[in-house]
Amino acid sequence: MKLNFKEQLMNKILAVLNKTNETDTNEKQDPTQSRPRKMQRQDKDEESYAKGDMLSGQSDHAAGSEEDLNEILFQAAEDDNLLGVEDALQRGADVNFGDRNCEGNTALHFLAFRNNTDGCVLVCSHGADVNAQNDFGETPLHLAAARNLPEMCRCLADLGANLGIREQGNLTALKLAYESGNEKSYEALYTIGAPK
Repeated sequence: MKLNFKEQLMNKILAVLNKTNETDTNEKQDPTQSRPRKMQRQDKDEESYAKGDMLSGQSDHAAGSEEDLNEILFQAAEDDNLLGVEDALQRGADVNFGDRNCEGNTALHFLAFRNNTDGCVLVCSHGADVNAQNDFGETPLHLAAARNLPEMCRCLADLGANLGIREQGNLTALKLAYESGNEKSYEALYTIGAPK
């Protein structure tokens, strides 16, 4: 029996909904692939951030001012270092700090980009604006849709993301996923009722 397009789409949607704790290797993409616009920063000593050296008190200057803490938060998020993110937040970093060197992306943008759902929940529990827009009008949800990260799309929606925000190109996350050919993100967003 041949299924029509609508039936095929519904079957795909049901398959996505029925998927529980399976890990999709496509969701664990190399974060250096398909970086949105100029999201790359100057290389810093990632090992020192991964080890938490900047946060361990080894540098009084690094843990001193709010501006320094914001930079530490941003770098820890960019490096996918949750211990560093949590420590910077506990020390008083601004969870909604948008780095001008990286086009206004916040820690939440980087965590979403890196498909780190635990990190997104963490920063949102500290008051991160789930609808923060970077210099291009992109929210973390736009980044997840563009990278074909359906679990991240669902996570951000659960955290209260506005599904109808349009970026500078006038695209919602759903439309961006569609135009990018990202079926998994499209299905996830469509299923949760994202507008076109």
